Amino acid sequence: MAGIKLPFNVDGQPPDGITMSYLMTNGMARIRQGIDIYTHQNVEPLVTSGQTATQWDSVFIVIVGIIAIGIAEFAGREIGFLLGGFLGGLGGLVTPIIAAIISMAAYAAGFAGAVYASQYYLQNQKVNVSMPQHSMYYALVWLPLTLVTAVLTFFTSAVGLLIVCLFPIFILVAIAVSLYGIWLLKIAFDRVYGTENNRGLLTAIVAVVGGGIARVIVGGVLGAIFRISFGSLF
Repeated sequence: MAGIKLPFNVDGQPPDGITMSYLMTNGMARIRQGIDIYTHQNVEPLVTSGQTATQWDSVFIVIVGIIAIGIAEFAGREIGFLLGGFLGGLGGLVTPIIAAIISMAAYAAGFAGAVYASQYYLQNQKVNVSMPQHSMYYALVWLPLTLVTAVLTFFTSAVGLLIVCLFPIFILVAIAVSLYGIWLLKIAFDRVYGTENNRGLLTAIVAVVGGGIARVIVGGVLGAIFRISFGSLF
C-alpha cells in the first residue's frame, strides 16, 4: 500500500512514501534515540547518524516532531474546552484544529530557521558542513526538546482556567527546559564543530534565536490570516 508522499523531492525519502508502518517503526526509533540524547547527554549517536545522513533523515524527524506538537495542541485545547465549561461555544471546538495547524507550521519554520541561521554562522567561521549533516545534528537535539514542549503545551492547554493559578510554575519549567536545550545543543556542537572561541555555544544560541524568530513570524502571519478569515470563531 502506497504511503503519503511529500509534494517536493527530498534526497533519501522512501520511494513508496510514508506509510503508517514506516511512521511508527522509524518514528519510535528516532524518538528513543532523541530521548537517550536528552536524558544522558550522549551525543555519540548524533555524530554517527550525522555522518551518514541524507536530507530525508532530518526532514522525517521534523515530521515526527510537528505531529507531536499538533496532537498536543489539538488534544490539550479540546480537553481545556471541556473542562472550561464549553467556553467559546462552537469556536472552542474549531479553534484547536486551527491552533494545531499554526503550531505545526510554525515549528517546521522554526527548525528551518535554526538550521539555516546556524549553518550561515558556521560558514562565516570557516567551518564547512553539508546541509544534511548539520540539519541531522540539530534535528536529533531538536526532536526531544520539541517532545518536551509538546507535553508542556498539552498540559497548559488542558488545564483550562486553572492556568491562571499554574502559570508561574509553567513559566519556570519552560525557562528551565529552554536553558537545558541550549546547553544540550552546546554539548552537541562542541563535539562536532569544536570548542574554539566558544563555537559550540554561539552556534547553539544562533540556532535558538534564528529558530525562534522564524517560528514567531510564521505563527504570527498564519494567526493573522486565520483571524481575518474566521474572526467570529476567535
